[in-house]
Amino acid sequence: MAKRERPLVHIFHVALVLLLCFGGVGCAPKRAIYVRDTKKIEVAPMGGSTVLVRLALYVENHNPRSLEIRDGDFLSWRKGNELARIRLQEVVTVGANSADTVWVPLEVRFASVGKMLSFALMGEMDDWRDIEVEGYVKARYGCTRKKIKITRRKIGDVIVW
Repeated sequence: MAKRERPLVHIFHVALVLLLCFGGVGCAPKRAIYVRDTKKIEVAPMGGSTVLVRLALYVENHNPRSLEIRDGDFLSWRKGNELARIRLQEVVTVGANSADTVWVPLEVRFASVGKMLSFALMGEMDDWRDIEVEGYVKARYGCTRKKIKITRRKIGDVIVW
């Protein structure tokens, strides 16, 4: 008697092989991405205790694929007190094998109007390195999507990918 073919087993094997192939490509080693400098900062009020901050960052991406930062949400603190919630406004794309200026639009919602005014009037806008942040970033590199959780640390020490 001839052996019966089981098409579901064959489909499963083909799917498993394809998954391993594509998964291997997605797990290929990634090269470093560097944020070298903050070129410019633009601030625009949005109403209440919310401002729109646009950062012009000089970014070097030494990878053969572009990187998309799709979402980001952070809580920030200054001297142990909650300062603001920071959210990414739109998708930011860093081109493949590039070294270029990338605009990053952030919505900064201060805990209160008083904190926003005291922060702005005391001249602390230039002293942003003392701010601590905690949150997450959702990124896409080729066919790989990743949610990166960032534990509470100084904003200058945050490395995304």
